[in-house]
Amino acid sequence: MAQNAQRSFVVDENNKDVVNYVCQYFARSESFKMDLQKGLMLVGGVGVGKTYLMRLIQFNPVENFQVVDAKHIVGQYSDGGGYEVIKYYGDLPGLCIDDIGSEQK
Repeated sequence: MAQNAQRSFVVDENNKDVVNYVCQYFARSESFKMDLQKGLMLVGGVGVGKTYLMRLIQFNPVENFQVVDAKHIVGQYSDGGGYEVIKYYGDLPGLCIDDIGSEQK
């Protein structure tokens, strides 16, 4: 996160559709064309701004959520947290799991 603190997020032609889509989702907008009861999955290369975007909107007025690195969750589970870890994250009102797949490395 410290590295990203120096960056700014710029909405441009390359990402404006994704930013608009994510904003519609969290605003629970009727213009959002998919099921609002389902989650979102952002996919893209390293450094394109997925985490940065989610951190920008995680404290929105409609639906707050927590951003947690997948490695952190796996580490807690592996360190003996077991069911309690699953229950804790499962009971959160909103959760963004960051860097899914990196926990295997």
